[in-house]
Amino acid sequence: MYLTASREYRCSHSNAKRSFYRAFNAMYGKVGCCASEEVIVELLKLKCLPVLFYSLDSCPINKTQTRSLDFAINSAFSKIFCMKSRGDIDSCRMFFNCLPVADSLYKRKRTFLCKYISSSSVLCCIFASTAADECDKVQSV
Repeated sequence: MYLTASREYRCSHSNAKRSFYRAFNAMYGKVGCCASEEVIVELLKLKCLPVLFYSLDSCPINKTQTRSLDFAINSAFSKIFCMKSRGDIDSCRMFFNCLPVADSLYKRKRTFLCKYISSSSVLCCIFASTAADECDKVQSV
């Protein structure tokens, strides 16, 4: 995660996307010709998506960044299944239970904030009320 110069707290996700593409292409280059699509998708979910989602639960993300991260996942599905249609890719993602980035980040952020609130760390206790407010906002969405 890289912080960008701005008036407010922002993060750059270009390095995460680059690392995701690197991980996916390395995995796909080794097993793409001999493994089934089901195996490749499971490897994508287990090995590549954590690279993409690393530290996203602790930083703000807007709709443009969400769409950009979704595009990276859609590109991987497009390569696996040799299809270009957005509807077909969305159907494949739904079939293989690969949630949209917004839904995945919602679950990850909720888990992160709940663990943060229940932590016994002094620093976490100081900011627990702010985190509790954020957790309420995330749960109400």
